[in-house]
Amino acid sequence: MLSVKWKVYKILNYVLILFATILFLLMLTIIMDNSDDISAYLVACIFLFMIFQALTNLYILSKNFPYHILSGPKLTQHVIAVILDIISFLGILVFLIFVIKKTLGRRDQFDNVGTIVFIVCSCIWVLNGFILFCQLTVTSYLRKNSKTLFHTMIDSIGENN
Repeated sequence: MLSVKWKVYKILNYVLILFATILFLLMLTIIMDNSDDISAYLVACIFLFMIFQALTNLYILSKNFPYHILSGPKLTQHVIAVILDIISFLGILVFLIFVIKKTLGRRDQFDNVGTIVFIVCSCIWVLNGFILFCQLTVTSYLRKNSKTLFHTMIDSIGENN
């Protein structure tokens, strides 16, 4: 049985896949209209990284929780997902700073689109921060659960004799 933290982690990964896919497709339409904009390519890559790491998180969650230690290819996938999440976390932060500067630079008019982009990306950044925190704690959580299960099994063998 998963604790509330890991249930929220699972749900937020699905939410991240949904929003990152929508924003990735939106960025692709911007790229189609203006292929010279390098920032659109970078932001699209960030959303693609988010999709990949969220899918990897869900795969690891389905195969390893709550008692199997990460090892071999699954550990490698987890490390790659953490690296991609750190890159996307920092990339969204840089993008948010860029949006703030651009929005505040237009003091003569209120920029609705910039404000909406800022709010949506801020929510994704916070969501991604929670997922990153969980990713960084998943190996110790699985190791602890595996040890607990192992000790419980050993104790139950001794009690039956």
